[in-house]
Amino acid sequence: MTLAGTQNFNEFELHLRAVLGLPIPCVKQLAIGASAVILSPIASNEPPRYRGIEETCEEDADIRIFGKPTTRVNRRMGVVVCRDEVGSDLDALRDKAKRLAAKVEVY
Repeated sequence: MTLAGTQNFNEFELHLRAVLGLPIPCVKQLAIGASAVILSPIASNEPPRYRGIEETCEEDADIRIFGKPTTRVNRRMGVVVCRDEVGSDLDALRDKAKRLAAKVEVY
């Protein structure tokens, strides 16, 4: 769950280092993370619109809208990522991510 800032290197930095043959220093866990997907309930060739994004603005939570130009039923349109301190309740963090993702409506 590197998108949540849970490690000192994210997945893109690690991939780039591997492709370029650069050393990968010690990877450290900084936090725990959880994510929940935002799925489209509709199919449309029109650009999607979103409602409820502002309701996902909580401390230690981010929303990523993928910017896809059209929708299909169950297409991944975005994701909510949450983080908390190492040793925190991971189940509670997963529930938080799901609760926040559920507030975003694709229409």
